[in-house]
Amino acid sequence: MLHYATMIILKHLKMNTGDGLAERL
Repeated sequence: MLHYATMIILKHLKMNTGDGLAERL
């Protein structure tokens, strides 16, 4: 479900904050 995926993404973003974005870029 879309809601479930969104929650997972939000959790990952909150956990990795800047680090996750830097690694993706």
